[in-house]
Amino acid sequence: GRHLTERQYIMQAQTTRDNDKMASCVATFAVGVVLFTFLGEWWIYHVVCTPELYWAMVFNTLFTLAIWSYLATLLTDPGSNACTQWKEWNMRRLAKNAPRLEPPTGEPSNVNARGWKPGEVTWCTACSHERPERAHHCRQCGRCVLRMDHHCPWVGGCIGWRNHKYFLLMNWWSFWTCLVFLLSLRRPSLVQAIGAIEVVVEGTQYSTVLLVGVASAGTFMCVTGGMFASSLWMASKNVTIVEEAFKGDNPYRLPSSLDNLRQLLGPIDWQFLVPLPPKQPLSGTAFPLSRPRSSDEEDGT
Repeated sequence: GRHLTERQYIMQAQTTRDNDKMASCVATFAVGVVLFTFLGEWWIYHVVCTPELYWAMVFNTLFTLAIWSYLATLLTDPGSNACTQWKEWNMRRLAKNAPRLEPPTGEPSNVNARGWKPGEVTWCTACSHERPERAHHCRQCGRCVLRMDHHCPWVGGCIGWRNHKYFLLMNWWSFWTCLVFLLSLRRPSLVQAIGAIEVVVEGTQYSTVLLVGVASAGTFMCVTGGMFASSLWMASKNVTIVEEAFKGDNPYRLPSSLDNLRQLLGPIDWQFLVPLPPKQPLSGTAFPLSRPRSSDEEDGT
């Protein structure tokens, strides 16, 4: 029986490595497609559409903020156990001699049950370690993430506490970049570009490229605009996509929508709409509650 268990363990580890390689390849391909789309739209706008100078300046400013936000989302650790905040949380628990959790022995359905657990340290059966409140495991990434929102194929990784602001700004600035692209087209104008299919039939130079660029910009604008509106609405309620499925009242929802937004994005100042780390006192391992926190819950932080 022992040899069979060891063999199963080796096969499981090999499967995990293969899945990680496949996930890495898919993520790299997705990031490449997004970057190609960004750069392709920039080329079409400047080379094919020949915009006015002042519109080109506006477009390039928005484009810079959009791709800066995308790269910040892509390159920032969303909140794994390797990030500074998680390590400091572990050190605080060790310093306070907080009780450690033991691996659960119950049924998987009970062990992995999800729900509101304010102030509670939970155990991840996949990672086999403790994690702070609001941290959740991502199956695609194979790790837990602080205040995980969702796994985003656009960045090939998770959106969590440390890069959620950048994700919001990526959608915000991408929406405005696409809108300016469409409204400031010159030779042809937007109206002419919409009818570009007729030009394609005649075989005019750049016509096919132009049609693809306009269609891509319109699609990208609708997608990013919708994602921004949805994400902003959830942030104003202090809830993540993972937590949206939880039953009961949200214990983290503050009375003011602005307070909820400031918790994630920082104070409303010049950095609010810039992809820079937000000025916030929270570490992402503990959050204020809509009711006073008990002493037992304080021990978990």
